[in-house]
Amino acid sequence: MQAIDPNDKIGPAGASITKSLRENVPLPYRIRFENKPDATAAAQEVIIIDQLDVSKVDPSTFTLGPIAFGDQLITPPPGLRQWATDFDLRPDNDLILRINAGIDMTSGLATWRFLSLDPAKMLPTEDALAGFLPPNVTSPEGEGSVFFTVSLRPDLPTGTEVRNMARIIFDTNAPIDTPEWLNTIDASKPASQVSSLAPQLTSPFAVSWNGTDEGAGVGDYTIYVSEDGGPYSIWLADTTETSVAFAGEAGKSYTFHSVARDLVGNSEDPPGTSEATTIVILQGDGLGNPIDMSTVQFSFDVDASSANTSGDEPVIVASSECGTSAALAHTIWMTLTAPAAGTMWVSTEGSGFDTVAAAFAGTPASGNQVGCNDEGPAGTSSFLAFPTLPGTTYWVEFGSRPSVEAGPLHVDADWFGSTDVNCTHTTDAVDALSVLRHLAGLEEPVASCPPDANRDASTNLADALYIRQSIAGLLPRDLSEGMVWR
Repeated sequence: MQAIDPNDKIGPAGASITKSLRENVPLPYRIRFENKPDATAAAQEVIIIDQLDVSKVDPSTFTLGPIAFGDQLITPPPGLRQWATDFDLRPDNDLILRINAGIDMTSGLATWRFLSLDPAKMLPTEDALAGFLPPNVTSPEGEGSVFFTVSLRPDLPTGTEVRNMARIIFDTNAPIDTPEWLNTIDASKPASQVSSLAPQLTSPFAVSWNGTDEGAGVGDYTIYVSEDGGPYSIWLADTTETSVAFAGEAGKSYTFHSVARDLVGNSEDPPGTSEATTIVILQGDGLGNPIDMSTVQFSFDVDASSANTSGDEPVIVASSECGTSAALAHTIWMTLTAPAAGTMWVSTEGSGFDTVAAAFAGTPASGNQVGCNDEGPAGTSSFLAFPTLPGTTYWVEFGSRPSVEAGPLHVDADWFGSTDVNCTHTTDAVDALSVLRHLAGLEEPVASCPPDANRDASTNLADALYIRQSIAGLLPRDLSEGMVWR
């Protein structure tokens, strides 16, 4: 008759497939043993031996933990490296269980000995069927375990392997070794970098980063951002993403850096310098970044206060509608390529500052100014209309006088063919009929389209002249500087 012992060893889970651990951390180990259900006798004596590698762990940090068998749990006083006790199993089992546990501080050999004693003699029982650990017919009656912790020695390099296994002996049976538990030390800090950024024409824009780690691998990142050279603040904390859209404000600059943390908790030192810097360019700010009027009816809103004026922008030509010749400040540019002969109309009504609008045919550098307006009906808004030729690109500039502080800019724009009365941007029978009915005084002008040609919301001689010349296929004589509100 004998007890039969399957066994197991469980150590720190660690990180990744290498079970990586940080340096200088305590290692918890549990050694499990079992008297198999098909055993023919209870185990009377169980000895557990665990040889620690003293070159990698410090025996002085060894601490005994809970001891379990069946439904019993015995916990030694905290902080002990050596411990002995007699545990009375009566009345369920007429035995005293003597437990001796401890570690040899020189060799690092840890030992647990369980011995079943006859209570009457306090000697090992002579009953071959008696023992403290019966066959595990009904779990957990035949199961047991011991627990301990021990700390790593300091300054172990990354890649150091910490191996541990135990040996279990049931009565007079041959020793059985547990499977080996292997952990790998990760003492290295990860490294990370935010990818370089070009100036951004739109927002949000993608910010990307990546990292490497010699040990367990990168676990997460914390991304910091600074606006216009100000202090850094956390944008994303403990994120596992490597690319996220950032919503920036037009005209502002942003600097980013990353701090990586690996899977065992080692954190990268914050970088001493920025890793990526960009500026969000205001759409329309500059001749290289115009707002494209991709449809013939268009409106947009921008904050012109952060817009700049470059040296290659033209000086507006003085006129009765535009005042003195000068370079505008805080300029926003818009372009349109006219699909046919017609009229381009723009308004800045609803803007938050005193605007000036000017239009140029071809390129602004050509100086071919076709219209300009500084004062609309509201006193601070600009209203401008000018004739267009098919296939010609027109550049419209919105800005302020240098002494005026800019702010929110609102622009409404429209293009219509010379006889496009019904605003379909094609010339058709409806247009012709509407023009004739208006000339005959049978209908009022359409509010947003000709025949209110100069858009003063009234029918007058200028409208009639414009319509008659349009029907004849002629351009209005007074459009040499563009139709304006007078």
